[in-house]
Amino acid sequence: MKQNRDSSIGVLIMAHGTPENIDDIERFYTHIRKGRRPSQAELDELTARYRAIGGSSPLKQVTESQVDGVQRALDKIRPSAYKTFLATKHSYPTFEEAAGAIKRSNTSGIVGIALTPHYSALSVGEYHKEAEEAFEKAGVDRTYIMISSWHMNAGFLEALAQRLRKAHSIALAKEPSTPPITIFTAHSLPIDLLNDDPYPSQVNETANWLANKLAIENWHLGWQSAGKGGTFNWLEPTLEDVLEHIASQGGRSVVICPIGFVSDHLEILYDIDIMATTLANNRGMHLVRTESLNADPVFTSSLATVVNDTALHYFAGAKEK
Repeated sequence: MKQNRDSSIGVLIMAHGTPENIDDIERFYTHIRKGRRPSQAELDELTARYRAIGGSSPLKQVTESQVDGVQRALDKIRPSAYKTFLATKHSYPTFEEAAGAIKRSNTSGIVGIALTPHYSALSVGEYHKEAEEAFEKAGVDRTYIMISSWHMNAGFLEALAQRLRKAHSIALAKEPSTPPITIFTAHSLPIDLLNDDPYPSQVNETANWLANKLAIENWHLGWQSAGKGGTFNWLEPTLEDVLEHIASQGGRSVVICPIGFVSDHLEILYDIDIMATTLANNRGMHLVRTESLNADPVFTSSLATVVNDTALHYFAGAKEK
């Protein structure tokens, strides 16, 4: 498809979504479970976690700021060439709402990018599938180009490296006699469903690059947020297992760098800042977490670069803007 000079390229930015407030948690949790309502105990546990981080997650506001940041960065690269749209998997705006907005817009092609750096058919693949289904349902007849992953994008890696340097400095100030041990984390997935999925190797690629860049010799990979119950085996070791191992070896200082997450949300603010920190403290260790990328202009500009490079490759009209 050739782009009309008078139209723009749509950029669909896809994210997980979050409950709007405490009262929205049951709807959110039910949606994640594909319509199966959680038990009261499950609902109470999740609600308690949200209350522990202040009653709600900042993810909605952060995601919107990230989308705005990508739009500003794209405008600097090619003024008026791109229009961004947000779709969230479990919240609002939905994929259906985003597809409707795209249909009404003056766009002649669409680039889709998920706010998760590493590809898995179970995560990013599902985002793209939902986008295509929403487009078909809404009658959006435009070429859709999927960005699978951006885990080795230079801007993304440098933004992480800057935060990792800072976290190491803080850890050394707290425990000057002991170099910190680094733990890179990402969301766990069911091993039984991965098959030849590139997700684990891509996470390792990002971790290896950062370790080499900063000359980090002592590091581990820990997986977060594995599902409870069920029959699946999940990626291991868990973050908790890694912390216990480091403590058993006499570790005194730990830096956690959540390379699979780009925003402050429950998996960061509760799983790391509360659960992991408490575990580390109880085992006599200092724990420092790298700051989240959130809407850092270095990060949002890196995403804009990925989008622009993709558009230039697939849409001839983008070169005419």
